[in-house]
Amino acid sequence: MRQLGDVLAHVTTLSVLGFVLLYASLAPWWRTPIGRNIMALAVAHLLVFALISANLIWGLDWAGRQGVRVATFATIGLIFIWRAAILVREQARARKERDRVR
Repeated sequence: MRQLGDVLAHVTTLSVLGFVLLYASLAPWWRTPIGRNIMALAVAHLLVFALISANLIWGLDWAGRQGVRVATFATIGLIFIWRAAILVREQARARKERDRVR
């Protein structure tokens, strides 16, 4: 079961990488706040799964691991704060639009 989990972690790393590359090349993600946030969150997921894959390959004591770990988790936290701000802003915009139409 452990080997299956390890293989699935590596497959997930590669699938997230594939999504990032496809989204980067096929979608104009930089044009909207949501598009930029989707890309940032996808890259953050890639960092998490790459960290997991690296840990499975090299163990928990490889050069730079702690720095990569801190940067990865800080990035994800900031992206979710950013995402919350987008949500609040869009909800306020939609509420104003509804009020204007009435």
